[in-house]
Amino acid sequence: MPTHTTPMRKRTRLLFRIHGISLLMATVASLVACQPSTSTPIADKTMNSNKRQIVYFDVSAISYQQRPIFEIRLNGKEVGAGGGSLMAGVALELGPQTVTWRNAETGATTRAANQPLLDRPDAKLTYLGLHIYPDNTVELVPSPFWPEKTEKGEALLQEQEKQSGQ
Repeated sequence: MPTHTTPMRKRTRLLFRIHGISLLMATVASLVACQPSTSTPIADKTMNSNKRQIVYFDVSAISYQQRPIFEIRLNGKEVGAGGGSLMAGVALELGPQTVTWRNAETGATTRAANQPLLDRPDAKLTYLGLHIYPDNTVELVPSPFWPEKTEKGEALLQEQEKQSGQ
């Protein structure tokens, strides 16, 4: 006896086949996504394999200047405005660092009197405090948490408060 298939049955079979193929593709995709990665996760990776050694930090620029500053740059990359805000995921090359900033009153650019050296940090130190002092020297302080004021900075602020009579 010949089998007679209606257009509705053909359409139903086609839909089941399409659904089956979609389900198979989704299963394969999820299995591939669950495979262990051959590269290290970003959280554990602070260096790349290039000849230049790069570290990634969340940078907070803290200014102890008696005047407002902005456009703080670390090796040419803007990293903040001096109020302690955070610039996330800044790629920095290890070695000597050049720090510049601009005076908000005059617009003049100042280059730090010293050139701090950034060494390979411990992997747990993901934050970098960039401290800018009134004598135009700077200090780089890696830390595991949001950078806080340095002892030198705290002393300078207390002295400034005494001088202003607060």
